[in-house]
Amino acid sequence: MKGITKTANGWRIIARVRVHGKIVQRRCTVQCTKEEAKERHEQLKKQIRAGKSVACSLTISPPKFYKDLIKIYKDKHGSFSRSHESNVNRLESMQGGSALSQFPDRLERLIAELRVQGKNHQANRFIEICHSQFRLGVDLEYFEKNPITKARFPYSKENARDNFLPASEIRRIILTAAKNRRTRHIARPLQFYFSVPCRKLEVVRMAIADLDLFNRRVRTYNGETKTDIGAWKPIPPNMLGWFKRRKRDSRSLDEPVFGRVVHGVVVTLGDFKRAWNTVRTACGYPKLRIHDSRHISGTEMINAGTPRTVVNAVAGWKTDMLRIYYHLDSDAALANVKWPDPVPDTSKREAIVKPPEREAV
Repeated sequence: MKGITKTANGWRIIARVRVHGKIVQRRCTVQCTKEEAKERHEQLKKQIRAGKSVACSLTISPPKFYKDLIKIYKDKHGSFSRSHESNVNRLESMQGGSALSQFPDRLERLIAELRVQGKNHQANRFIEICHSQFRLGVDLEYFEKNPITKARFPYSKENARDNFLPASEIRRIILTAAKNRRTRHIARPLQFYFSVPCRKLEVVRMAIADLDLFNRRVRTYNGETKTDIGAWKPIPPNMLGWFKRRKRDSRSLDEPVFGRVVHGVVVTLGDFKRAWNTVRTACGYPKLRIHDSRHISGTEMINAGTPRTVVNAVAGWKTDMLRIYYHLDSDAALANVKWPDPVPDTSKREAIVKPPEREAV
C-alpha cells in the first residue's frame, strides 16, 4: 500500500493530504501488523483533514512550470553537493520557464545539443536530475507517471575528459616545479597529488594536526560533505620521511603541511594557481588540470595491484569513477595477475614396465 513501508523497526507510515493547495504530511513508525498499519495510515489522514496537523512538507501550489518543480525539489532535499547544485541551477536558468507539459520535448532538444558537442557527461547528469525531480512529483501525487523514462532519455557513453601522463612525465613536472625558485613551494604538493587521489582543497587545507604518522595517514577536508568530518588518506612511502621532518620542524599544530615560507614563517600556498600555470606551460601541458591527478594517481594505484574498491574508498568516489577514467596498462595488469595454488596430483602413478634384460651370449 502506498505510504506504508516495512522496515527493520516495524512499519513506516507516511500520510500526505493536499489541504488548500499545500501538501501536508505526517509520518510515524509503529510495531504492529500490516492491517493495523493501514488503520493507522487512515487515522493520520483524518487528523490532517480535521486540521490537527501543522507539519507541512511543502509550501507551494501544484507546479505549472519547471521552475516550480525545481523549487519543490530544493525544498524537499534541503542541501546538495556543490556540483549537483550547480547542475540544478544551470537547468533552471536554461529551462526554468518551460511549461511542464512541454518540458520533456525541450529537454530532449537540449540533450541532443549536448551530445553533438560531445558533452555526454553533462547530458547524463541532466537526465538524472530531471528524472529525480519528476519522480518526486509522482510521489507527491502531482503527476500520474514520470515522463523522463529510460526509453526516451537513454544514458550516453561517457568518455574520459582527463589528461593521462606516464610516470616519467609526472617526474619531469615535479622536477620542473622544484628547480624554479617561484614554483618550488608546489613541488611537494604535486608529488602528493600524483600519488594519492585527492582534491585540490584537501591538500591546501592539510594541517600538521591532521598528520597520523604512526598509522602513516593524514586526514583531509574537502568542504563538500555535510558534516565536513573529512577522510583519511594514506601517506606514500616515498614521502613518509619528508612528512616526519615536516612535523618535527613545525612550530604549531595549525601550521599548513604544504605552504610557503615568508620571513621564516610557513603560510598557505597562496598563489598556487599562478605557480601551477607556470609549471604546466613549461612542461608543454597547458591544459593539464590538478583534478586530472585524481584519475592519474587512481590508475597508477590499480596498476600497482591495489583493488579497485580500495582506490574508490581512498578517493572518496561513491560510484566506480574508474570505470570511465581508468587508463588500462595491459603490461601492469598482467604483472599483477595472482594464480591460485596448484592442486596436488593424488592419482596413482602407473607402474613402469622395464624391458627384460638380454642374456649374455
